[in-house]
Amino acid sequence: MWPFGIRSKLKRELDRLAFYNDKGIDYSRHNPAQVEVERAKRIAVIGKLAAEIGPTFLPQTFFAALDSGE
Repeated sequence: MWPFGIRSKLKRELDRLAFYNDKGIDYSRHNPAQVEVERAKRIAVIGKLAAEIGPTFLPQTFFAALDSGE
């Protein structure tokens, strides 16, 4: 996998969201409204990258989790 390919970008964005959910919220001291905005921005980027990759290379459960917000 190329370090600057779409799949690598998707992985980095997933890592950033995971870090934000784990520790970033506390570090940034965001209020609940700011947390939702930050998560929505990151999920939008993840959705765009996943759509570019397509369902051939990602499981349907991944897209279902994106759609449901899990």
